[in-house]
Amino acid sequence: MATMERQAGRVAALATLLAFILYLMTLAPGITWHNDGADGGDLITATVTGGVPHPSGYPTYLLIGSVFARLPIGDIAWRFNLMSAVGAACAVGFTVMATLASLRKLPQGETHIHLMVSGIVGMTFAFSSLLWSQAVVAEVYSWNSCFAALVWYLMLRAHVSHKLWLWPLTAYVFGLGLGNHLSLLALAPAALVLFFASLDVARGGSGLPRPVSRYAMLLFFTLIAFAAGLAVYGVLPLRAAQKAPVNWGGADTWEGFVWLVTGQAYAPLVAALPPAHLPGRMLAALALLVRQAAWWGVPAAYLGVQVLWRYDRPVVLAMSLSSLVLLVYAVGYNTPDSYVYLIPVGMMLMMWMAWGLADGLHKITLWAGARFGSDRPIVTMVARWGAWVLILVPLVANYPMVDASGDRRAHDFGIQALESVEEGALIITETAMDTFPLWYFHYAEGRRPDVVLINGNLLAYAWYRDSVRRRYPSIELLDPDDHPFQMVQKLMQAEIARRAVYLTTPHWSLPDDLHLVPVGVLYRVERTS
Repeated sequence: MATMERQAGRVAALATLLAFILYLMTLAPGITWHNDGADGGDLITATVTGGVPHPSGYPTYLLIGSVFARLPIGDIAWRFNLMSAVGAACAVGFTVMATLASLRKLPQGETHIHLMVSGIVGMTFAFSSLLWSQAVVAEVYSWNSCFAALVWYLMLRAHVSHKLWLWPLTAYVFGLGLGNHLSLLALAPAALVLFFASLDVARGGSGLPRPVSRYAMLLFFTLIAFAAGLAVYGVLPLRAAQKAPVNWGGADTWEGFVWLVTGQAYAPLVAALPPAHLPGRMLAALALLVRQAAWWGVPAAYLGVQVLWRYDRPVVLAMSLSSLVLLVYAVGYNTPDSYVYLIPVGMMLMMWMAWGLADGLHKITLWAGARFGSDRPIVTMVARWGAWVLILVPLVANYPMVDASGDRRAHDFGIQALESVEEGALIITETAMDTFPLWYFHYAEGRRPDVVLINGNLLAYAWYRDSVRRRYPSIELLDPDDHPFQMVQKLMQAEIARRAVYLTTPHWSLPDDLHLVPVGVLYRVERTS
């Protein structure tokens, strides 16, 4: 068993290293819009300035990011891109470990087949378009994948080995992972299924546990460990109290903390996709998952589910429940980038593929041995090497699509916008794509401290208006009950007599006495003659 564990560790470490090298080669050079990575500027800026990013605050990401921000290599944005690469590479390694733990339930098959199959699906996962796309930009989803893979590994190891002491550790990691992204909560049904399945095995499948106090104590310590991991959210009020320039929600108050952590700003988007679009979105999600399996993995996964159902039904039920929750959430969430919530589904798909491959290779080995009378017939060797070749499919197909190494659009936009305006100018932004690059260069890198940055849409929130007043005392915000469009109009009229005023987009309604003049990447507000 110890030898098997060492071999598993080597395979996982090798897969992690290979994935990291690939991600490093395709890493975004700085702040980026590639692969829907526009939120990176907000996450980076909040981390390095001691602030709080957009809901749900991501305290675990902030703590990990604070470590990477201190690395003496590259610029700040590149370090956070590197952080994503590390998280995604670790997700690959933990997926390999989780797969090997699950395959221990398979009664037949040689150890080297299990190691090979786990390596194949691990690298297939590494080359999948969803994980790879998030591994090269500053976002929370690579580390969400890492925590999901680690939780799955711990759950499956506890389930297979019957080591109940692993459950409190699993609960702690689960709580800590929720501090990186709340979508990890979709693993809760799987955790409950496997936890109670483990208890049932531990008591021999009988009705009542032998020492009731033992299992009550286990449940108690598991809940305590979960609460300890979840306590990472206590970081947010402490950071919010520093009143950094990026301080979403004002989480140093109870009302602001609840607004932030529960994601009330995005609540209208949950299950909000128009019914007419649901069939198309569902088909697109299923097609995307097929792509993650590199097409050839679909029949392997189908076979794997059948085999797994014979030997470990609780795992099939656990994975199916969590996959269904994530699929429904991703399809119904009315944003164009909701596909990222399918990454853990792809991870579970890989484990199903592993069962199918392991069973298929075992049957080929038995058939070839009986047919040709050899322990290592050429048919078996061809089948095994052919299986390794399969990982080239997603590598070749996805490389040009997710490679962010040449993307400098957000970087160039941010630099040009700040460097092109007059001293003391006011720049009014609108969306994440035009706001966060400016926040990054202005607040995180300290460029053009004389410039005033205001996001027009965020003026709808009292916490943001308070932040603007603290940051720019000379700015007067009138009529806070107005719609943001009206507030922006009044702001432009009040400030144009005192400073140059620019918009990042031409979408705001202007008063009759003002008009826009394109200037580089911005639009200058001028009085109509």
